[in-house]
Amino acid sequence: HEPNPPATKDLVIPFGGIVLNHGNGFSTAASVFTAPYDGDYMFFFHADISPTYRGAIIRKNNVGVIYCHNDAEDHRLACGTTVNLQAGDEITLTHMSDAGAIDGGKETAFSGFRIH
Repeated sequence: HEPNPPATKDLVIPFGGIVLNHGNGFSTAASVFTAPYDGDYMFFFHADISPTYRGAIIRKNNVGVIYCHNDAEDHRLACGTTVNLQAGDEITLTHMSDAGAIDGGKETAFSGFRIH
């Protein structure tokens, strides 16, 4: 993950670095995961955040799947979900509101894998 400007509601959160990309489903240019195969997938997001950051949304084809809230003004945020995807479905991570910011350090990551 790279440094981010203040959060902008519905803006896709950029992730420029990749540790593993089996199947080449993640595009660093667009920060979009495109399912290479049908199946059930697991996704995780965790980040260091400013206390005013409200949260992020994991989206499937631009529709919210899970809302990662920061209701307690914490400095860390984490969530995960399973999603059934068809080949070509897209997963993105977007800001929930215009409040706060995400720290671009190594503690911030978005990851996933196909279960079956």
